[in-house]
Amino acid sequence: MSVQLNNIVSLSQLLNLTQGFIYLTSDLHSLYVKLYLNDFGALLEIGLSLIPTFAVLVLVTYSCEKCLGEVRLIGFLLHNIEKDDKQHQFDLIIENFSLQILHEPLSFSIAGFFNLDFMLLKAMVAAITTYMVIFIQFMPKDESNASSEK
Repeated sequence: MSVQLNNIVSLSQLLNLTQGFIYLTSDLHSLYVKLYLNDFGALLEIGLSLIPTFAVLVLVTYSCEKCLGEVRLIGFLLHNIEKDDKQHQFDLIIENFSLQILHEPLSFSIAGFFNLDFMLLKAMVAAITTYMVIFIQFMPKDESNASSEK
């Protein structure tokens, strides 16, 4: 079932996560440029525009992590069901299913590129931080301050 779900929503989730990544990176860059130029007029709007994009990324990754945790719990609960001597075949099916859930890891994959979990969110924050450091290094120097110091 997880393989079918991954196949159905993987492309749309890939596009949604890519869009969120690009929005966060560009909005953070715009925020830095406004701060760099001492233009504090649009800071509130840019800051507020970051919240929905980041919230969507957190909610998607949290819901996938929560689902994976519930599946693991179901595996343990199924394995601990009392056995009935009269329904040996049914008990065997339940036991095998619980062992399959416990031993075959369930994951939500985004088009096979990466798993949808909190590690993805951590990697996105790390990538955005790296891009911001690169953007900051290539910002042009303010010429008026350099000439007044001489």
